[in-house]
Amino acid sequence: GYKLECAQFGLFGKGIYFSSTSSKCDNFSILLKNSDGINYKVMILNSVALGRIYKPTENDFTLTSPPPGYDSVCGDPNTVKNLNDLKFDEIIVYKEEASIPQFLIVYQPEINIE
Repeated sequence: GYKLECAQFGLFGKGIYFSSTSSKCDNFSILLKNSDGINYKVMILNSVALGRIYKPTENDFTLTSPPPGYDSVCGDPNTVKNLNDLKFDEIIVYKEEASIPQFLIVYQPEINIE
């Protein structure tokens, strides 16, 4: 799983961030090379227990938990106003036990066709 002590602050505070948009996740993947010099990236597909989801209308860097009565936060670009940095959804949980890694996806980000 993931450790909150390693989490960094994002648009919605210090939590464990996920997205249902693979291209957003790809932006956070690091480009690696194997021994043959081939570029690849790694992504983890997770099961995340969201419970009752809070959708804020603006970012809040100070969050360390969802508001009372909620279990997770969803930064939705259709809901959050005046935030050009949020192009895709962000799902945030603030409890380590709310997510379980399921699959490791290894892929080549570029395919050179000659």
